[in-house]
Amino acid sequence: MPDHIHTVFKLEQGQTLSRVMMSFKGYTGRKIKQLITSVYQQQDPPHIWQNQYYDHLVRKNESYLEIIKYCLYNPVRKCLVNKPQEYPFWWCRYELL
Repeated sequence: MPDHIHTVFKLEQGQTLSRVMMSFKGYTGRKIKQLITSVYQQQDPPHIWQNQYYDHLVRKNESYLEIIKYCLYNPVRKCLVNKPQEYPFWWCRYELL
């Protein structure tokens, strides 16, 4: 999505959501800023991520795959593509389509 990301993952033993998000935002933020600097010759790229995030705990009575499908079809609902397969930034370890 142009202005946000959906991701579904399982926290492993000893991991916390805040540490995973800090690591994810730190790594991807540095990579995006490197790209902006090299491609656009911009020495002071903008702030990449907001400080907060929205999380949703998957509970037993929810379908894990339904939540993943919600993420899959988000670019279609936002009229960015006609079919989920057309969205270039989608990846999932499960075969859904």
